[in-house]
Amino acid sequence: MSQAGVVAKKRETEHEAKRAEFLKKHDIEDTGQKVCVYFGGNNEEYFEKAFPAFLSFLKADDLNLENVVIVAHQHPGAKKENLDVQKLDACLKSFSDKPKVIVSDFSSDDAQVLADVALYYQTSMSPQFILNGIPTVQVGHKKYEDILVRNHLAPTATNSEEFVQIINHLKDLKEQPKEAIFKGLGYEKKWPENFEKAIEENMLRK
Repeated sequence: MSQAGVVAKKRETEHEAKRAEFLKKHDIEDTGQKVCVYFGGNNEEYFEKAFPAFLSFLKADDLNLENVVIVAHQHPGAKKENLDVQKLDACLKSFSDKPKVIVSDFSSDDAQVLADVALYYQTSMSPQFILNGIPTVQVGHKKYEDILVRNHLAPTATNSEEFVQIINHLKDLKEQPKEAIFKGLGYEKKWPENFEKAIEENMLRK
């Protein structure tokens, strides 16, 4: 099997086991909660605006995180200075009842295998999320008109009200139909045959 499509295939066969292993490792009882992986960036706008906005949304009074586990997955280039994890730690200290937010130690591929939902701001990986069958949400300080948002393949949350609406109704967030994905990404002709090609192209941009 070629590298293209590896993550999509692994999600089909390993997602449930990966999820169970992750919850057990962190002593979290499996109650059917959603694992939301926030895929971080590595530029000034992400560190100074997008990620702080996401953290502020976690403080919304009417946000229900009882059935949500949030995983913060750092961009590989962000790990050296560790700015986003520092901001996360400072934010969590301000909570009286800390939400379940865990810093990922997965590879980017395995983080996608684990994810029930992908959260992101600006990342070239975003098309890969939906190609791999992960319901995806853009979260940040303002809407970024990337290919997913332009083609209505991912909702956006740019304030706490929008974030609460999405997180409190995650059961309504569905995987995008493959035909809609390929039409939105410009593969409307022979979209089934182009599945691996589209994944391969986006993996090369990682």
